[in-house]
Amino acid sequence: MISRAAGGTLFLDEVGELSPRVQVKLLRVLQEGTYNRIGEDRERTARCRVVAATHRKLEDERDAFRDDLYYRLAACILNTPALRDRRTDIPVLARHLAARSLSELPGDRGPGTGDRDLDLSDAAISMLAAQDFPGNVRELENGLRGAIARAFGRRASTLLHEHFRTGSKGADDGIGDELDLASATDAFQQRRVHAALAAVDGNRSEAAKRLGVSRQ
Repeated sequence: MISRAAGGTLFLDEVGELSPRVQVKLLRVLQEGTYNRIGEDRERTARCRVVAATHRKLEDERDAFRDDLYYRLAACILNTPALRDRRTDIPVLARHLAARSLSELPGDRGPGTGDRDLDLSDAAISMLAAQDFPGNVRELENGLRGAIARAFGRRASTLLHEHFRTGSKGADDGIGDELDLASATDAFQQRRVHAALAAVDGNRSEAAKRLGVSRQ
């Protein structure tokens, strides 16, 4: 991986999930600029720019993440706001992600015509822009992939708000019609709680803060 990035940029996604053993190896690369391939005694030189990303607050997790590695990586920090704090970006992102998902489909999967074009309706865009998306861009992308599959299954030429299973007002929340209101409400709340916990790596306090409820 490091050799392939030689002379370019090495992007490390979710660097906060690295094990202590791997953290030590990465620190050596950053400090000394050298590494060894698995099974080799030969020391190699690493020359590349390193960009790391994480959804965790590493400055608050010093027991799990090495201080010396943190300061090596924290030369320049860019904080990306959550999707709910930049809702005006959602329409542009949604159209881009939908187009990318369509382009990745194997063969002709268009709605009955062999055409991969699938327009996003204004109602669908408005519904998406009103979402909190605790899972941020990944949640938006996965929601679009599911909606595209349902639209194709119904041989639709436009992506409508009912093709989404987001739990938003006016949209299909994925809960069966056979549930009574109390059961449906409980199921919806459980889904929102699980999504919030997944977005913050199981941090209950942060999930409760995002949901606007007490930790208990």
